[in-house]
This record gives sequence, structure tokens and C-alpha cells, in this order.
Amino acid sequence: MRQRWTGLGEFRAFLEGVERRARSPAPLLRRVAEAGRSSTVRRIQAGDFEANAPATVAAKGSSSPLVDTGRYVQSISVAYGASFAAWGSNDKRARLLHDGGTVTPKRATFLAFPPDRAARRLVRRFGGRSDGANRAAVKQMRTSGYRVWTVVRPDGSAGAVLYARGRGEPKVLLVLKKSVTVPARPHYFLDDGDEATISHMAAEWIGGELL
Repeated sequence: MRQRWTGLGEFRAFLEGVERRARSPAPLLRRVAEAGRSSTVRRIQAGDFEANAPATVAAKGSSSPLVDTGRYVQSISVAYGASFAAWGSNDKRARLLHDGGTVTPKRATFLAFPPDRAARRLVRRFGGRSDGANRAAVKQMRTSGYRVWTVVRPDGSAGAVLYARGRGEPKVLLVLKKSVTVPARPHYFLDDGDEATISHMAAEWIGGELL
């Protein structure tokens, strides 16, 4: 950024503008937050992370981590004020998706999740979208004429919920596990390009070019 002034009056006006903008930087911080959000979304969409596990690919029909239905990406929003710029998600999975970790059941014996897309669609048709809701969906399926039962390994380490319609062949509705490990997929950070963009924004803001 280069500034040229033709006289002392213009220079004084420039300094006054810098002081005024420094007192009210919220418009700049809004741009910073929006740039951070855009960078995070691009990072997620690029998918340069550890690939989804085969079971996740089978259930979601996608090998792209963090994408699925797009609900998580759409939940990423910005916040800014006189002294801060932030972006993130209110999705309860956000920290786990970023940092990774091991998920264990809070009250139930097992975690329960569908093994493939067909089972996922069936569970969702009966209202199952989370671990607890999946169990409620099983009860609803039973009242709708499905045979649903649970099998567990002798050592109690894992199992499955099976279902069948009438005398049909049993199929796996839900896989039961004691825990699931989610790999870290960092996406909330500033890389060198982001820092250069923000520095350029700040320079333009100080100079009065970014209004």
C-alpha cells in the first residue's frame, strides 16, 4: 500500500482517518471473519484429510470426510465485534470433527449406527438420526410389522441389530460397538495464505481503501 499526499492538510486528514478507523474496526473484523469462514469451507470441500472408514463410506455413500449432507458446512457461521473476529459451528460434533477423539455411549451399552445406505434410509424413515433416536426407530419398526432383534458377541464387545420383514432374510439394521475412534481432521486454522490475505486487508483498511 502506498499513499501520496499533496500537502499537509491531506496528510492530516489521512491520519485522522486512520485514527477513526482504529476506533471502530468492526467492518474490518467482519471481513476477517468472513475470510476465515471461506478458507475453512474450502478446506473441508477440498477433502485433504484422512479418508472415511469403509463402514462410513458404505453408510453415507461418500468417501469425502466432513461433507455428507452438507449440514455441517452450512452450520459454519461468523461472529465479530469491536475487538474480535471468529468463525465456527454450533454443531455439537464440531470439536470432535476438528480434534478427533474416541466416542463412547453415555447411557447405553453400545453405540448404534447403520452399516450401509439402505439401512440408513430405513432407520431414518422411522425417525432415527442419532444413537438414541435409532433405538426409538427400532421400537417403531416393531409396531409396523418388522421383526427386529439383537445379537451380541459372547464376550460382549460388539453386536448387531437385525431385522426382517415377515419371513424375509435377516439383514443388519444397526452395528453395535463399544466405541468409535474419529481421526483428527483440523480445518479451523489460518495458513500462510490466509495470514497474507488478512494482512493485506488490514493494510487496505488502515489506508482507507477497504471500506
